[in-house]
Amino acid sequence: MISSVHAQIFSSSDHNIYFKTVHMIPHSHWDVGWLKTKKSYYEEDVKPIIEGVLEALEKNPKRKFIFVEMSFINYWWDEAKPHWRDLFIKFLKEKRIEFSLAGMTMSDEAANTYTSVIHTLTRGHQFVMDTFDSQIDSQTNGGVKTFVPHTSFRIDPFGSTTTMSRLYAESGLNDTVIMRIPQTIQTEMRNSKKMSFSWKLSDGSTVYSNILDYQYCVRPLFFDNEQGAIAYVDEDEAAEILHEQIMKYSLGFKQSDIMIPAGCDFTFKYAKNRFELIEKAIRGIEKNSTKYPYKIQYSLLSEYMEASKPQTDPQNIVDYDFMPYADGPSAFWTGYYTSYPILKQSIRVAESFFRTSKTLFAISVPFVREEEKSSYISEGFRNLDVLAVAMADVTHHDAITGTSKFDVTQDYIQSLSDGVSSAKKTLFKALSTLLTSRISKGDMLLENYGALLSQTFSFKTFLETLEKLVTKRIRDYSVPIAVYNSLGWAIYNHVSVINVDDAVVDIAAQTCFYDQSGKPLKSQIVRSLLDQNDQDLHLIIPYVPALGYTLAFAKPCKDVVQNDMQETTIDIDDKKGYTVTNGKTSLTFCQHSQIGGVTLCSVQKSDKKYDLSQQLMYYESDSSSYYSQHSGAYIFVPKAQNPKPLITSSTPKKITITKKATRGIFTQVSQDIAANVKQYVRIYEPEVAQQQGFDFEYIYVVGPLDLDQELITRFDASAFITSGETFYCDKNGLETVKVSRKSKVEATYMPMVYNCYIRDETRNTQLTLFVTETHGAASIHNGQLEIMLHRRTSSDDGRGVDQMVNDDSVIALNIKVRIDQGLKKAPDLRGIAFPKETLMNNYPPFLAPFAKDFYTPISYYNDDGEAVINVESASKLVEEFSALNRPLSDNLHLTNLDIVLNRKSFDASDAKALVQLQHLGTNEGKETLTIRTMFIKELVDKKVLTLDETNLSTSKKISQGRTSDFFSIEPFTFKTFLFKQGKATPNYDFKEQDQALEWTFSLGLLLASVVVLVFLSLLGIYFVYRQARDSYTIIEQQDKP
Repeated sequence: MISSVHAQIFSSSDHNIYFKTVHMIPHSHWDVGWLKTKKSYYEEDVKPIIEGVLEALEKNPKRKFIFVEMSFINYWWDEAKPHWRDLFIKFLKEKRIEFSLAGMTMSDEAANTYTSVIHTLTRGHQFVMDTFDSQIDSQTNGGVKTFVPHTSFRIDPFGSTTTMSRLYAESGLNDTVIMRIPQTIQTEMRNSKKMSFSWKLSDGSTVYSNILDYQYCVRPLFFDNEQGAIAYVDEDEAAEILHEQIMKYSLGFKQSDIMIPAGCDFTFKYAKNRFELIEKAIRGIEKNSTKYPYKIQYSLLSEYMEASKPQTDPQNIVDYDFMPYADGPSAFWTGYYTSYPILKQSIRVAESFFRTSKTLFAISVPFVREEEKSSYISEGFRNLDVLAVAMADVTHHDAITGTSKFDVTQDYIQSLSDGVSSAKKTLFKALSTLLTSRISKGDMLLENYGALLSQTFSFKTFLETLEKLVTKRIRDYSVPIAVYNSLGWAIYNHVSVINVDDAVVDIAAQTCFYDQSGKPLKSQIVRSLLDQNDQDLHLIIPYVPALGYTLAFAKPCKDVVQNDMQETTIDIDDKKGYTVTNGKTSLTFCQHSQIGGVTLCSVQKSDKKYDLSQQLMYYESDSSSYYSQHSGAYIFVPKAQNPKPLITSSTPKKITITKKATRGIFTQVSQDIAANVKQYVRIYEPEVAQQQGFDFEYIYVVGPLDLDQELITRFDASAFITSGETFYCDKNGLETVKVSRKSKVEATYMPMVYNCYIRDETRNTQLTLFVTETHGAASIHNGQLEIMLHRRTSSDDGRGVDQMVNDDSVIALNIKVRIDQGLKKAPDLRGIAFPKETLMNNYPPFLAPFAKDFYTPISYYNDDGEAVINVESASKLVEEFSALNRPLSDNLHLTNLDIVLNRKSFDASDAKALVQLQHLGTNEGKETLTIRTMFIKELVDKKVLTLDETNLSTSKKISQGRTSDFFSIEPFTFKTFLFKQGKATPNYDFKEQDQALEWTFSLGLLLASVVVLVFLSLLGIYFVYRQARDSYTIIEQQDKP
């Protein structure tokens, strides 16, 4: 996208000319959805541009071009005719075409998680390697070993950070060009001629960086109908127009080589004509070397970076972020941190599901029979790739930001939905494979093990099956739920939520849940927050293995029970409040003297009282004057610096307390704040809160907002935290930035991807807030921390999208709250606060309901409360599984586990496992481990194992063919490996087991005269075994009662 920056006029006499060579970089910036959908952009713009550029390059060997967004190149390549493919490869090999960045898209640098950015780069770089690197031969210019670039062209994201530069650098992109930086900094760097610099990263390394001044688009070269365009003038006039632009772009540099961006949004649709117009101006410059004393040429970005890099002042080091972005004194681009939260939430839900699907797929492959493995891998990979592309696309800087046209936003959500539907096919097969890995092909005990699970993972069939059991009081059967954990840590006391249609609420209330040993599980039903006609069933899963699953079982309760939820409405008067507690933490609600309405007043934790309050407020968007800067999709402009309270003395002073009489999971405090805003506070039982790493949570059900409302929640901890003008927020969930308050609210806001906090360095107290989708956050006053929840504006902000933020969605937003006392050491800014807890909050276990009912688990508690081993009803399903020999330490995070397959050949025999680990820095010191000891034997061939260690995006081998799998990982670093998986132990062959038992039986007969007791024992074992097996077969052939 382009924002309007007016051109200035320069001539050669305006200042000294330092440069000797002007590198014209032909490019075309492609938004993967903005004013049009991706498909429309491709059909109407991108395809004609690619083929037009190829035709133009064929006409003139001096012409060059760079491509950035691989999502479109991938799209085009899949349908391109051989002639176009051959030309493309020819120009790649001649170094007349070059990829820069080569991610699937140019990702936003504020709102994305670091894992989504790594994925976007990995998917793009793997496409380049799979599709083009095989074409490298002796005819390829320059000794090229890969067409994956070492430069990144990041010219449109709305601000840039060292964290993103680190991710790019660790993916092989060591030289970078950025554009959108705060206007004040831009002016300073231009005046001091320091727009070419070394950018210092958190680990002390540096990245060679250039700032593309003004725009990535030289308008006179491309906007033919604007005044001053080169289209309708002669060579001499065109030369002077281009020279003026060159002088303007050179102001921030003092070096012999400078760069001019010869491109714009979706330019070069008619490439031959466009190149000819540019060359008209170039000829005018070249024929007058006295007036224009420099050389001008087409260049690739890598050629410019290589030429200019040695000229950079080694003392010109920048160690800060260019965030938030501002292109005017009242134009801070901090609104997009929150715009369209329903899209941001959908992306994070899809990201969690994507992780679930690809990790399950990876750990299931070794358990597939060899004769089926090839089709299993290729089909599963293709299904997952639909979601992989959709996930990459939504990292785009006009996607997750909420800054595209409304129909494009809807298209993004639809693409995620289509991707999830495709990935479900792989997930279904993967989980079914693991569940049935004990069952032999010739001895199926059920009619179709492939129909165990709900293929849509919907609880509709699950509840319908339960309804039959409950109605008929059939307690011998249960309906399992598989609970899968994609993280490398075991999870304890996880609260899973099942939405229950109002029609079957009574059925759910009469359903009891058990773990695989038959121990009852806690459950609690409350009214659904988004649809008051439905109910949400909350269920505690006591234990989910690391990178594995367990089963929970639902069956009719022993006695018909009524829902024992208690709901009480409390009037809060002036004198006394109301306290809810879980026995360890207490929350007191009262009429707050300063706020005027009823709100949280204090928290009691570990015998310490903290006066913490919370208030819902809103900034009124500024749309008052035609001439003033308006609040819109990108820009946040409040009409006043102080927000208006939503909770006032006139707000109803009632709170509703909802809790379960016995064996509850949480107590809920709800308030109707306004017609379009409801607030829920939940305090969980200690075993839940302690394991999940928070004290309590707020859930806001918000929308539709009134126009020009930008809703915030503000927490005031000033009674126990003196934070001054400082607060901290994570950067893409990977690192943390220390922020100082600015003079304006809108300038103070920062992106909050995972968490933000304020702390008191003297008292060692800290308040941390956790979110599950990106928001804007700020500390405007000492001891306070606020989060923007939702926004809706009546105006456009004039940055190209040309529509107001008319987001009338209703959304439930979750914020978890944690108070810490005695944190003597502040969190390391190279990481984030409470990384394990944060990741567990964002990647919760996935629930997969069964579509069939089964006998009760192997063991269970009978009606008298006694543990019973029931051999006859023993299930042959694998009821619990972990792909790890032991959980990872709290220091280590399994960032990625995937199957890598060449996208050109789809040869499953070459499939490799991708394992990526991250040291979170929770504790100091490096971690040492081996791949063989980390994974179970089925996943790793322990006899023949060779490792390739790569960079983040797998585009560069750090070491290749290692036979030693021992490695160490330093704090705040990544390790990425590729290796061939092992072959799993064959599934149990029950026919062979039968033969073995029969042989033992015969041996017992021969030895009966000597060891009668041994014979009887063996006979008894055999009889029980066959009875259990046959009873299964017979039962499944008959109609169930």
